[in-house]
Amino acid sequence: MPSALAQKTAVESFVAIDLGTRVGRIAAARGDGIRRAADAAGETDIPAVVALSPQGGMLAGTDARQGQSLFPAETVLAPKSLLIADAEELRRRGHFFPHPLDTGHPGLVRLEIGGRPRSGIEIVGLYLSALRRAAEASFERPVASAVITVPVDFSPFDRQALRLAARVGGFERTRFVDEPVAAALAWAARGFRGRAAVCCWGAGHFGAAIIEVQPELLRVVASVGSAAIGGDRLDLALAQDFLARAEQAHPDAGSLVKHRAHLARHFLVGAQQVKHDLVSKGRADLRLPVPGRGEAFRHTYARADLEGWLAPQLATAGTLCRAMFGAAGLMRGDVDALVLAGGMMRIPAVVEALAEVVGRSPADLDESGEAALRGALRRARFLDHDGAEPLVLDTLPQALGLESQGGRVNELLARTELLPAGRTELFTTYLEKQSEVGIQLYNHCGLRWEPLARVEVSRIPGMKESEPQIEVGFQLDEDGVLEVTAQETARNKPLGLEVRPQRGLTGAQWGSAWQEIPPPEERPFEEALREELRARGRLQMEMVRALARQGPGGLARDEKQLVTTKVKELEEVLEGGDLVEMRSCQRELGEALYPILQRVYDKSLEALLRQ
Repeated sequence: MPSALAQKTAVESFVAIDLGTRVGRIAAARGDGIRRAADAAGETDIPAVVALSPQGGMLAGTDARQGQSLFPAETVLAPKSLLIADAEELRRRGHFFPHPLDTGHPGLVRLEIGGRPRSGIEIVGLYLSALRRAAEASFERPVASAVITVPVDFSPFDRQALRLAARVGGFERTRFVDEPVAAALAWAARGFRGRAAVCCWGAGHFGAAIIEVQPELLRVVASVGSAAIGGDRLDLALAQDFLARAEQAHPDAGSLVKHRAHLARHFLVGAQQVKHDLVSKGRADLRLPVPGRGEAFRHTYARADLEGWLAPQLATAGTLCRAMFGAAGLMRGDVDALVLAGGMMRIPAVVEALAEVVGRSPADLDESGEAALRGALRRARFLDHDGAEPLVLDTLPQALGLESQGGRVNELLARTELLPAGRTELFTTYLEKQSEVGIQLYNHCGLRWEPLARVEVSRIPGMKESEPQIEVGFQLDEDGVLEVTAQETARNKPLGLEVRPQRGLTGAQWGSAWQEIPPPEERPFEEALREELRARGRLQMEMVRALARQGPGGLARDEKQLVTTKVKELEEVLEGGDLVEMRSCQRELGEALYPILQRVYDKSLEALLRQ
């Protein structure tokens, strides 16, 4: 165990989490370098997938991803997106979102999954818990503090929801860093100085910022962001197109209709590979066996198809970048570098479009996939007092505004305000003995004002019109989380206050949610980790027994010999309890089982379609 890690307690030592839409990455400092955590299957890019059974079982990461086509209703993809999801938009996805929605809480997305309704906050918390356990097993120490990357477009209430999800996941302390800021911190560590346009574009979000980097100072000049564009939307468009073509070609194939949810999930997985092939080869095939037809339905996609789906997203990204330059008072080309990060940067058309709108060629893309993680780790080192970091003067990711009488939005806090930031506004009544005042709060993330929350002030003392002096305070902390306060100053009376965000929990619900968070694990760390590894080992061995029960077709002879050897090794170390050996044997057995399980899942899907 590295001595630098061993000397710090769980609360003192931060890890870095790049919480992506499609994958999560978690790392800790190792000397001057970086040490990545891996899940039980050995993946350091841990799939953002959570599977919940009605009986109470849970899988996350690689284990959950393997069976997603067979169990679509029990498997949630991209849990982070649930924090900002619109219920109606999810319903419009049809079989591509096969989870019943609980409608009892307007503004809060809750899924009927795992035997009961669960909020997006809880599901994200379960995934973060899986990341935390992976880190504890990899680093061999407790983990309870994290620096987490967040998209620019996350509102103050989205950030508050993520903070609560992190507590559900077992993190006692969290700090946030916007993705472009994290990428800029990583770039500054390589010696860059000057003004940079930083663009982060992944599966679920686009974010950009103009950042000035000096030896001991990093200042955010302007930022923009949107969750309306991203790689997941490309995958969805491609999968929807292929399923529609298959149904049109075989309208009488009952299995296509009967098992749409399974096929939709199967095509979403296949769409990612098709997208990669279109980028690298210019064409790609997607196929589907159609029972009773003797041959599979096949369709070939060309790069032009990808460019057609991509064009509206590029237009939106360009509009956002131009708005960012305008907010900063800059012209195209008024930067020293273009820094790119995120999975969408693997598409040459995306890189070319961003270079054109910014007016600069992109910097080295070799580390674009890890830039946000490395920047978050640099912030973690600084919080641990274990490394120097430039002073970060971060601005509001989103402007805040208040609706006036005529429906016009007046800016309350501009995007150029430094965090933490606050403002107090004075309100009064228009009627005698008026006891309530409503305030509509808006936010602006680059293109337009959008409703954010309704603030209801109640229990105003009975006075004449215009006599009450109601001070409402709006305070954003260093992570961009909003707190609203209210008081009547004329008579110094306490007031009632309710904040109802456009999406998410109300103020009263927040209080209940914090109280329901389970207390930290009281068992010794190593004992808890051993028990978890034993449970996973027993699950792996049960998989082997299930494969053996399938008869000769379940395991080939050489596969059976290899798996039998690995099972015996695992059984021996599970009794001894050595953590390193337990993880090593589980990983080796998992690697041996992976191709076998994939074959079984594929055959099971084909058998399902024949029903």
